[in-house]
Amino acid sequence: MTNKTAFAASLAVFALAACNSPDIATVSSLHDDIATRVGSTPDWSLPFDQMSSAWDGTSDLGALTAVQCALANNRPLRRAIEEVHIAQSELTQSSLAPNPMIEMATGFPLGMGVAPLVAMISQNLAFIAQREDAMGAASQRLRSALLELGSLAVDTAAAARSLQMRVVMAQHLVTLSIADELIASQLVAVAQVAVDAGEAPRAELETMRLQIAEAMMRRADAQERLRSDQADLMALLGRSGQSHNWRAVESDWDTSLWRDAEDLAWTTAMDGDEDLVHAVSEWRLDVQAAQAMAASAQSQLASARGSRISRFDLSSGYEQDMEGDDAISVGLIAEVPIFDDGSARIAAAAARFQAARIDADQILQLAVAAAHKAHSQLRAAQLRLHALQTLALGAAESTALIALRSAEAGETPRSHYLSAEHAANDARMDGTNARLQVALAQIELSRVIGNPQGTP
Repeated sequence: MTNKTAFAASLAVFALAACNSPDIATVSSLHDDIATRVGSTPDWSLPFDQMSSAWDGTSDLGALTAVQCALANNRPLRRAIEEVHIAQSELTQSSLAPNPMIEMATGFPLGMGVAPLVAMISQNLAFIAQREDAMGAASQRLRSALLELGSLAVDTAAAARSLQMRVVMAQHLVTLSIADELIASQLVAVAQVAVDAGEAPRAELETMRLQIAEAMMRRADAQERLRSDQADLMALLGRSGQSHNWRAVESDWDTSLWRDAEDLAWTTAMDGDEDLVHAVSEWRLDVQAAQAMAASAQSQLASARGSRISRFDLSSGYEQDMEGDDAISVGLIAEVPIFDDGSARIAAAAARFQAARIDADQILQLAVAAAHKAHSQLRAAQLRLHALQTLALGAAESTALIALRSAEAGETPRSHYLSAEHAANDARMDGTNARLQVALAQIELSRVIGNPQGTP
């Protein structure tokens, strides 16, 4: 090989080092998957602090609108997008070759002759053996960041649905507690008349007054619960500074969560452990993200094994001596792994890979356990609601109706009807709480499986 041929080959190697850019996935690749899971496509085109146009902050707020606003403006979710951007930049960085080094030197002859000149360009070629593994590790980290973003979007959507449903039920409880206080006030008025007429003992009046005090406390608790749930929801939507003067409403999108409580087909289908593990493995994005991190650690281990020699420089240059003769040179500089043979780096990378595998399995174990727990909680909540709707509430309302007819016929005092209506109102409040627990349990089961729309 002539000097010119060697020099040309060196330049070809330098040019090759700058080629082969990786394909880089973007957050938009998640849109369809997220839409399938949560029922809404996220809009991440606007700045994080520019409020979503899906809701004006004062009109009635439905569950789907809450999800849309949460996906657009939830701060932890928007921060997770920046983590994806970081991972994208790291993947680009991993594909880049080290910059070549240029060295130049000259001298000043003290006697006869021309000034000597040396110009060298060198490139570390060790990266060629490590580049694919480094890119593989960075690519898996990007995949993990994207999956974590998707997982957080699923969790955020589920939280928005849960909090919106809490507000709906808190509004019902406020209404029922006001009605309860009114009934208690009427009982006190009836008892006062009876006591004044000498038809009832004073103790009965004091008992009625105790009931109105309890009703007032229940109303205060219901109102505080409503304000608290509204504040939590507004924080999730990134709107803590806005007014809470709005109402949450139920819609066709979420009423199926509780109206068919006696139908346990949804949950019975999930009884088998294998079905549950399969559903979690297939749907949970955080499980897949942990597996991607394990794959990244595996690529880092392969890179460590291929980096025992971390420096292998190829250089080419031009030289002119003091006699004016020209020359083209080609040189090599290689690291000799005598003291540091890379064993410690390889051992550390192997341990990190094993730790990542353990982390991934632990996340799967916890996810399956959470699904088992949520499944059990949903079945129990459905059975409690079924018992309340078909037995307790039905009996209480039937008793109140009979007492009303009896009072209107003059067969019993009005206080009997008011007491029966008071008991029925208590049963309605218990039913409202039971409906909420069914809704929250189904949302949670759907979330831990990775599909908060609630589709089996």
